[in-house]
Amino acid sequence: MYCSACGAENSDNSYRCDSCGAVLVRTVDQGGSGNVHYDPEGLGPAPDRLAFSIVVTMLCCWPFGIPAIVYAAKAMSANGQRDYMQAHEMTKKASTWCWVAFCVGCAVWGSYGLFIVLMMVVGAAGAAGAAGAP
Repeated sequence: MYCSACGAENSDNSYRCDSCGAVLVRTVDQGGSGNVHYDPEGLGPAPDRLAFSIVVTMLCCWPFGIPAIVYAAKAMSANGQRDYMQAHEMTKKASTWCWVAFCVGCAVWGSYGLFIVLMMVVGAAGAAGAAGAP
């Protein structure tokens, strides 16, 4: 692939020119369908958030973790089709839902832990009060 800014030759996997640092514009054929997508920002494939989505779903808060898994799967599919703009958009949504699930899960588990500690303190105070009564 040649840089349109300086004309230097770059490897096909480069997102920026090795010589001048300009973003390399490439076209991607969508599986021979004739649809061409441009990647002028040089985004490249989006990071995979599926593992993080599954962990927060299982350990933190599943109602908010399920949308995270769905968006992560859509991002993986868009990466497979080399539609990097959509892949990055879906990864951003998956990350948002992961953090929502994580924060809600921490709040719920923290409240539960506080409740358990409070019940232990109240129980111990009640037992101490009953032991001192005649």
